[in-house]
Amino acid sequence: MKKILLILLVVVGLATGLFLVKGISGQVNFLQFFQGSDDKRQLLLPDIVPTTPLEIYIRNSAGKKTLRFSTTFYNQGQGPLELVGHTNKENNITYASQYIYEKGGAGLYRDIGGFVFHPPHTHWHVDQYVFYELWNVNDKGEANSLMARTDKMSFCIWDERAQDLKIADAPQARVYPRTCNGRQQGMSVGWSDTYSASIEGQELNITEIPDGIYIFRSIINPDKKIAETDYDNNQIDITIEIKGSSLIRK
Repeated sequence: MKKILLILLVVVGLATGLFLVKGISGQVNFLQFFQGSDDKRQLLLPDIVPTTPLEIYIRNSAGKKTLRFSTTFYNQGQGPLELVGHTNKENNITYASQYIYEKGGAGLYRDIGGFVFHPPHTHWHVDQYVFYELWNVNDKGEANSLMARTDKMSFCIWDERAQDLKIADAPQARVYPRTCNGRQQGMSVGWSDTYSASIEGQELNITEIPDGIYIFRSIINPDKKIAETDYDNNQIDITIEIKGSSLIRK
């Protein structure tokens, strides 16, 4: 019975050109399904890449020592990252779907989780979009033991700055403004978004972390819920040295 329902779902999805994917485990399987040898559809997927933090420093306040950092990521893919919200009024949950553009076709939708309202920022975020870690290093300077990490954090996503407008099909003007609502957010090809180090949540508690050399790690799209052309570039590491209240980039 389940196989029959799945076959009917696939037939309807392919016939209409729209497909809402829910419960399919593994984004690799998703891509193979839609871009396999038996399917000529050309999906224009984004490729979200984090960059080296523009800001990273230590702050001491009220007996708490924190590592503050900025986050910048940009889209170097074939199509935009476009996220659409739809609220279930019965449970008051706002779900989020990724709309994937298609060359010569209607495109498709894919469930990626939800939008959440973030009171400190007074706007809506894409849930569980990024997290950060601090690792100590071994004698070779490689990540050794996890010392601290954040929860998976939410983000408002928009075309804040032009990053590389020479990428194919990059729009020369902003497409996704800073609405930060639960209806639509996105990032165009060639554009970037930055959260500065002073924004609430851009921190790791390092009060109990001893001085030494560490790797600070940023990971975008950690659960691979958002379909991309490449997941191998979603992580960036930088080496830092903590000396009391000072931080040195290595």
